[in-house]
Amino acid sequence: MEEEKVSYTLPTKDTPIETSPDVPKKRLNWKGFFIAIVLVGLADWAVISMLQNENKHPVATSVAPTKTAPSPTIETTSPTKSIVADWQTYSNAEAHISFQYPKGWEVKVGKDGKTLGLGPVKDLGYYIAGPIQTNNPDTYMKDHYRSPYLLNISQQPYKSSIYSAVKYTLKYDPNAQASGPDETTVIIVNDKNDYYYFEQDGFQPGDNLEKIIASFRFDK
Repeated sequence: MEEEKVSYTLPTKDTPIETSPDVPKKRLNWKGFFIAIVLVGLADWAVISMLQNENKHPVATSVAPTKTAPSPTIETTSPTKSIVADWQTYSNAEAHISFQYPKGWEVKVGKDGKTLGLGPVKDLGYYIAGPIQTNNPDTYMKDHYRSPYLLNISQQPYKSSIYSAVKYTLKYDPNAQASGPDETTVIIVNDKNDYYYFEQDGFQPGDNLEKIIASFRFDK
């Protein structure tokens, strides 16, 4: 059996080359491209606007109120009017003062109509009391109780009164050739521009003085 021979003809420059038919080129869709750009721009604008609105109107967050412990209540006590069942009350409308004193005592008004003598019926020299005209109790004490036998005047706050009060203790020379106690106590009670004093000399006991001053009132 003979083989079938196949001949090939090589193309030459004069041999026409078969080409595929022309494929039409695709044109760019400008209309769609423009619409896409517009849509992207609108989306970006919407996002930016939303962020700006969030910055202008931040979302309120609720914060639970914290509980604080109540401030402790500090109780203060102040001297109150002495209440003694069998004591009497002295009041002077002209002087605008009042106080309590023991039963069996008397209160006598001095010649000036202001100074008081206070004590048992048979001895009104226990205490002396009365108003004083001063703006400086310290100066008043130095001037009013001036004496060559006075050694020292000491002072300390007096807490038995509801008003501001100062207790003055006067020490005298015990070797002086003069009659009188070696020590005198003066308590000055003050309410704004009103001053009232109580004096007790060393010859008399001072057991009742604290209660009397605790009950003392400026009646206005």
